[in-house]
Amino acid sequence: MQNSKYKEYFNSLPDPIFLCHLKYGKILSHFTDYNRKALEISGYDEKEISNLSPVVVLLNNSESKSIELINGLLQFSNYNLVSNLTRKSGEKIPVEINSSLFNQEGNIIISFVCRVFDEKSKFKSELLNLNEKLRRLALRLQLIREEERKSVAREIHDELGQNITILKIKLSLLKKNIDDEKLKENINELILICDSTINAIQNITTKLRPDVLDELGLIPSIEWQMKKFKEMTNIDYFLDISNEDLNLPHECEIALFRIFQEALTNIARHSNANRVRITLVKTGKEILFEIFDNGKGITQNQIDSPNSLGILGMKERTLVLGGEFTIKSTMNSGTLVRLTIPVKS
Repeated sequence: MQNSKYKEYFNSLPDPIFLCHLKYGKILSHFTDYNRKALEISGYDEKEISNLSPVVVLLNNSESKSIELINGLLQFSNYNLVSNLTRKSGEKIPVEINSSLFNQEGNIIISFVCRVFDEKSKFKSELLNLNEKLRRLALRLQLIREEERKSVAREIHDELGQNITILKIKLSLLKKNIDDEKLKENINELILICDSTINAIQNITTKLRPDVLDELGLIPSIEWQMKKFKEMTNIDYFLDISNEDLNLPHECEIALFRIFQEALTNIARHSNANRVRITLVKTGKEILFEIFDNGKGITQNQIDSPNSLGILGMKERTLVLGGEFTIKSTMNSGTLVRLTIPVKS
């Protein structure tokens, strides 16, 4: 921070702030900048602090914490953790560290904003940190589950689907080479069973993982799903979808699509609706996604019930994405499922 005004502002901030480079995408450099409060609380002078790294001063000299921090930053651009700030005297001060990743003139910079807290604050912070880790674990498990579904769908399509198709072709050839009419009728029945099995395989693989989701993305998948929904339920629909590129990570698109599918399942099973409206738009730094039906509605007790596993699943998927999830319903006037997801710039 060469500009004197920025340096003056930087030094006026009440929390200790340290900066370093991320080298080769995986190594924390020595501190490259720090404010007055950072020097004050650490007890080091400028020459001393410039020869130290965050691993020593902020991460208890722990390589595992360093790896955890870097992985978190590379995945989410910011990462919070509880640690100890080690002073020059050797005293360890409990701190909550808010770290962020940003680019400055081609260099990848990590900022560490430290907040000193008492035991009560420490417990609260550790609890929040644990909840954050659990949410990230849930996201990882969801991604693993989606990859497994994709793999199973591919295997069913490639192995079972191909074998049934070959069986149908051979039965058709066999039918041409026999004269027994009764036997031909039996072969026709087997061919019909093959057709039915092929359709079942297509339906199963589509439910496991629609090809359109991987090939074309979220919006075409929603349009495709609504056409299928209309065919199956005879419920009319209206799409209010932004033409703007939503620029969402693929894992986020998958989560939103699964939430959308669960909402449609609930509508088909319980709502008695005859019309559905889907809204998907980008508003500033958020994605707004709404699924509204004009059905009979749902009670608050049903929404809050621990037995409403579909709703719990939608809530959890939204929380994992850092979003907010609500359901608003009026009896005999419909139900609105609404979620907002933050979008990284």
